Amino acid sequence: MIGRCATDGSLGSPVALLKRSALANNSRWMHRFAAHYGVQLAPHGKTSMAPKIFEMQLRDGSRWLSLANVTQAQVARTAGAKHILISNQVVNRHDLEYLARETSSGEFEAMCYVDSVEGVRLLETAINRYARKTPFPVLIEIGVVGGRAGVRGAEQAQEVARAVNQCPSLVLAGLAGYEGVYSPKDSECISKVDGYLHSVVEIARKLRAEEHFTGDRIVLTAGGSKFFDRVAEIFSTANLGKPVDVILRCGCYLFHDAGIYEEAMQMLYERNDFARSLGKLTPAIELWGQVQSRPESVRAIVDIGRRESSYDAGLPIPYLWSRPADGQAIRTLGGSTTARLNDQHCFLDLEEESPLQIGDLVGFAVSHPCTVFDKWHGMYLVDDDYTVIDFIETFFG
Repeated sequence: MIGRCATDGSLGSPVALLKRSALANNSRWMHRFAAHYGVQLAPHGKTSMAPKIFEMQLRDGSRWLSLANVTQAQVARTAGAKHILISNQVVNRHDLEYLARETSSGEFEAMCYVDSVEGVRLLETAINRYARKTPFPVLIEIGVVGGRAGVRGAEQAQEVARAVNQCPSLVLAGLAGYEGVYSPKDSECISKVDGYLHSVVEIARKLRAEEHFTGDRIVLTAGGSKFFDRVAEIFSTANLGKPVDVILRCGCYLFHDAGIYEEAMQMLYERNDFARSLGKLTPAIELWGQVQSRPESVRAIVDIGRRESSYDAGLPIPYLWSRPADGQAIRTLGGSTTARLNDQHCFLDLEEESPLQIGDLVGFAVSHPCTVFDKWHGMYLVDDDYTVIDFIETFFG
């Protein structure tokens, strides 16, 4: 497949593409942003679950990778990741055994979350099965009422911190949060996000005053792909009496999209002068399918459906087309929208004068990269002329 053109019909249909130039642009953008605020980037690998992407992110300067669970962490280790943040609680016996065993030698470093005394005890029991030179670092997750996991306030955080400090094999490395529970569509989202992040800092300040952080540094981590600027602003100015390592866990920045993350980034550019000065993130994912039928003058059926495209945060957006039979160049497709998806079919609404014919290729932008990647066992990496230069394999459970 290497060297073929992804849009001339020589590959099967449909196909998922990653554009190399967009990946490079987005990586440079985010690393420049992180450097400006003096924060670290631990890309969330659950988005792609692709070892070649992990390798790229590590080469580009990320020391840490974030993963959602231990199974994902094992995949990341095949890409050479030696510093992994499990951005979740780990309570499964097999997973705890893996973390305890693999980190005992000191050649692999991991952190995970705790939000209960019970969780601390489970982790301690597993860690104690193996001799180790240094304690295993944990982060207390700070949640919000009605949100997902995490302690609900300072009192619970103090209880969990005391439990950690009673375990010689564990050390409280810092606090973790997730501000992505708030929606950019909420007119008060920034005040809510800021209030939440300030509460994390305030809890850290209380735990620091009570000497629960026994290490030389304190980790503060948060940052989905919608409000990471607020995380960088607030956490990087936290005064905790010790050096603070701020870690952003953005997952979708590298791939971006033409939907929910594009909308969120437009708001971010407006409120953050430095982000705006860097230029813009570029959508890196395209789905290409073939017109199978044009049963009506204002309708075309393309061989892309729910099995190939995300649809939880918006339907795929048709915006390019090509006619392989004539060797026609890629052109912009106007006047068409996705009406609905079946499992394997996309219903396009067209203008009557639309040029689309049976066999033509249609390129789609997407909304929400995470729920595109998990539908493919791999994506073709292409240059700007759509020449295939690599195949990016994915490893979802």
